[in-house]
Amino acid sequence: PPPPPLVPNPGDTQLVYFSRAAYIAMPPRGPMNDRQRLVGRLKNNHNREDVFATIRSLEPLKDEWEFAHCIAALGEVHEDGRARALLGEMPRRGLRPSVYCFNACIRAVGRAGQWREALKLLDEMERARVAPTNHSFSAALSALDKAAEADRALDLLRKIRAPDGFCYSPVIHALANASPSRAAEALELLEEALALRLPARDLTGC
Repeated sequence: PPPPPLVPNPGDTQLVYFSRAAYIAMPPRGPMNDRQRLVGRLKNNHNREDVFATIRSLEPLKDEWEFAHCIAALGEVHEDGRARALLGEMPRRGLRPSVYCFNACIRAVGRAGQWREALKLLDEMERARVAPTNHSFSAALSALDKAAEADRALDLLRKIRAPDGFCYSPVIHALANASPSRAAEALELLEEALALRLPARDLTGC
């Protein structure tokens, strides 16, 4: 998997890899309580009704960790609207959405083909002074690839300070599958990524 993003206190946190788009911060290591066990049920859970029931059992959600996992789980069962609504609920509960919450939500809306919402979430991160990671950008770029928005994907890639292979990959794919063909541009971008010595394994689908 790609390297994890920086976390505020690495010694006090462990990371769970929900998807390539979002690492979710976990509370300090130690015995799990009942709420943590409930949240653990959300990981890789593709049963919509079970996800809904688990979130209802957790209500009201207490902290950023619980929100992040619930948003990610809703994205996994293709409930992007609910994931977006849950992110919007955080400030009303006095909580500041973290990069993990934003990343999970960008992935959720992106999987649903909502590329405009994905880009809007990047803008919201900037206004909230939450620095996007390459996981944030790769999730938005995947949404643009899925929507065949090759030009917008290329524009976004050029705005990323240090893109990794997971950022290049959806843009290369979007160019390669464009109509009319833009295979030459896709090949140039692949050569650019390889010249940066990005791991070939990260250039998935290229």
